[in-house]
Amino acid sequence: MLSDLGRNLFYAFIAELLVAVIALLVREDKKKVIVVLLVGTIIAGLIGFGTPFAETFASSVTTPVTIEDIASNDQPVELASDTQLSNSDFGSLLYEDTFESDAGVWSLQSGNSIQNGELILSPATSTFPNWSTEYSDFIFETEFRFVNPQSTHYFTAYLRYTDCAAGNCSTQVFVSSSSDIAAWHIGSDKKQLMNYTQASQLKLNETNTLTVVAKGSEFNVYVNRVFVRSFSDASYKSGKVVLDADEAPTAVSYVRIYALP
Repeated sequence: MLSDLGRNLFYAFIAELLVAVIALLVREDKKKVIVVLLVGTIIAGLIGFGTPFAETFASSVTTPVTIEDIASNDQPVELASDTQLSNSDFGSLLYEDTFESDAGVWSLQSGNSIQNGELILSPATSTFPNWSTEYSDFIFETEFRFVNPQSTHYFTAYLRYTDCAAGNCSTQVFVSSSSDIAAWHIGSDKKQLMNYTQASQLKLNETNTLTVVAKGSEFNVYVNRVFVRSFSDASYKSGKVVLDADEAPTAVSYVRIYALP
């Protein structure tokens, strides 16, 4: 583009020189020649900045805002991502429960039950596993559905859960019936790790999967195996998995824990 600008200025300058020479040849007043030169210079400038170079300059100062820019400002965004998990992204299966029957693994207090191949979480309840195994780096996946959702309510997975003085130390990922996904650090302090993010792939009146890949302090969240967002939490190195429903029942079809590939 700069070569176009230089060429146009050169042509304009040659034109004004020719005008000046002609004026001298016909013995015009020197003042007129100076005026002609000034006018020619102005015209050359206008021609130069009328080239595509001006368009290039204008576009260079108008930088579009990217998803990364918005995310860095901690604002909720809807991520249009086509990144999906495939079977090759999963390591060996470490644990599975399809809730075909009550094997005595999950606490069923406060109205929680297992029926018709589902773990039914009653409103405002949590269910804890009775195993002693703690997982550090893993892939957690569960299939769930909101039971007759009438308003916005939440299904939450507590990851790397440990008993502590605060009563609940964990990294929590929750899904709302309005398709919002978020994550929190819970313990002696509480802080939001992942802003409310819309997951348009979540289907309200159908079963959905929540998948979380935990590797060190990094967590990647997927809904229906489509990537939603990442976050970090280095507070807890390992722990159990706990499931929680808030003000409305949630049905869970399976819980699976995989090793990283």
